[in-house]
Amino acid sequence: MNAIDQSLNRLPCHTDWRRYDSPTVIRRHGRGFLERSFKPGVAVAEVDKPSKAELHHLVESFGGLVLPTADAVLLLFADFHWAKRCEQHLTQRGVPSLRLGCHIQLPDAWQ
Repeated sequence: MNAIDQSLNRLPCHTDWRRYDSPTVIRRHGRGFLERSFKPGVAVAEVDKPSKAELHHLVESFGGLVLPTADAVLLLFADFHWAKRCEQHLTQRGVPSLRLGCHIQLPDAWQ
């Protein structure tokens, strides 16, 4: 345990950028994710987003229901943990989402 973990204030005074070059970060986010995240005006390469049918199949595999509304698409789940796991898969596929408990909201681009 280091000094940051022992303190009540978990925000470090400085950022050790070498930590973000670790194998775990590279495996989860890919090489150069800091450059993609923090450079304004740089277009991020699109990940293969699922089609509408693939989205329905993915949500149903987690026991969810797809509910299109006027301004967004809602994904409804009976369990918080299934919603969280589905959101992780959507994030890996490059789908922006907002999870609120057992519900996931997708932007209107999925209609």
